[in-house]
Amino acid sequence: MASLGDTKVDTRSQVLISEGLSEDNTEKDDRSIERESYVYGASKGLNKNINNQRIGGENILIQGIAFLSSANPSGRTGTAGAFSKNRGSVITYEVQSGDTPSYIASLFGISTNTILWANDLSYWGLIKPGDKLTILPTSGVLHKVKKGETLAKIVGTYSGDLEETISFNGMPADGSIQLSQEIIIPNGKKPIYYRSQPTVKYASYTGPYSGKSRNFPWGQCTWYVAQKRYVPWSGHAKSWLANARARGYSVCQGQGCEPKAGAIISMTGGSWLIRLYGHVAYVESVNGDWVTFSEANYIGLGKRSVRTMHKNDWRIQGYIY
Repeated sequence: MASLGDTKVDTRSQVLISEGLSEDNTEKDDRSIERESYVYGASKGLNKNINNQRIGGENILIQGIAFLSSANPSGRTGTAGAFSKNRGSVITYEVQSGDTPSYIASLFGISTNTILWANDLSYWGLIKPGDKLTILPTSGVLHKVKKGETLAKIVGTYSGDLEETISFNGMPADGSIQLSQEIIIPNGKKPIYYRSQPTVKYASYTGPYSGKSRNFPWGQCTWYVAQKRYVPWSGHAKSWLANARARGYSVCQGQGCEPKAGAIISMTGGSWLIRLYGHVAYVESVNGDWVTFSEANYIGLGKRSVRTMHKNDWRIQGYIY
């Protein structure tokens, strides 16, 4: 398969712009982490005519350029890891409509944690079109040297490998570093710091429909929502859309449904438990194309959490109004 080299991608017009690197050019001479940026918008005459270049899967001719058709849940196209080859530096990526951190990570062939760590995002944070994200060339951690730090201490903090870090960053063999220097620790992991919090107990929680809705197992997502809304039906969350419809409730199922504050949102997800049993939550507010909802048992049994998600997110199965 021919290499696209340092390929720059216009994800809005789906134009590939080749820098002309060959398969043999697998490394840049300078392995520094000088920042680059992907080019977006019109091709602006930079199209270098890579007609019918196959990058795996199905070829689709777009403005004289072949592009892989491999739709993600939001309907966008791309190839897992397609933009990761021959990329030795940190780049900046502009978030497109429908992007999620995990999808962007798959495009560049790195871990989702790498995206989150490099951009100070949490698992429950949100990204929106136009945001600029820092993308590392490999899975790991980007660290800016502070006063008094040594390379060994930095690498140890992120559970990395000292020799691998020196080699990857093209550093002197003695590992000498400078203040404010940016270093990539390949396969590094940010340490987890646990902060003590008061234990939240929901056994005594009484929503407006406590004792009125049907009973559900304590701490489950169904239990939480049944206290926020009147729920006369039974069953796992996965069956709520059908069960509510059978009871005469207004239900919208599938893509294109509009969220409304006060509605019950039905969802699926990546974990086997959510795929098996489904998941429901309560819509707190809607802001443009973004829906904010509260839920239980997403971060732990009986624990309440709040998330914001794009209304066209593939995990949303529908709404009960």
